[in-house]
Amino acid sequence: MIAIRVFDADNRLTQDTVVQSPVGGTASTTVTSYDYRLKDASGYYGGADQGVVTHSYQYDPSKAAGAGVHTDTSFVWWDEAKQSQTTLRGTDPGNPNAVYWKPGLSDFTYDVNGHLKQVSAYNDGTLANTRQNLKTLKYTSDQYGQVLRRDTLTGTLLGLGLSQRYYCLNGLSAIRRLGIDFD
Repeated sequence: MIAIRVFDADNRLTQDTVVQSPVGGTASTTVTSYDYRLKDASGYYGGADQGVVTHSYQYDPSKAAGAGVHTDTSFVWWDEAKQSQTTLRGTDPGNPNAVYWKPGLSDFTYDVNGHLKQVSAYNDGTLANTRQNLKTLKYTSDQYGQVLRRDTLTGTLLGLGLSQRYYCLNGLSAIRRLGIDFD
């Protein structure tokens, strides 16, 4: 593996090129570019600098121009930046089925202390989705933010999901997990 990384004046990664050449296989190249600014009115990432990655674009230079994956991330600020929404969009002008690709959306909510409370993932890229496209992870945390319980709710079975409980001893995290789904 060969990696070529480009940094800006603030020592933040702006482009990462990775070349994989497995023995006896075909070499592949992946390029990822990173933006730290908000999207402006013209659709470019030239707005206010956020100090965190707000957009990334990953592509293979051997594929058709414009074929890749866009990741947009928005944040809420507590004592640090925390993700509030992440959207993934695939593009491929050379693929006639690309018009049917739906963006993915994850929506994060936090409790009054800034600890993760819930993550909802929507297959259709919009918060107005129907419940059958929804997967929700609900978290119960202690005052330090350690997860004590995670409930997984999927689609129309909201309320009939899987549950995991985590037990801590003397401040040590997760000495025991109880549940039936440990993905």
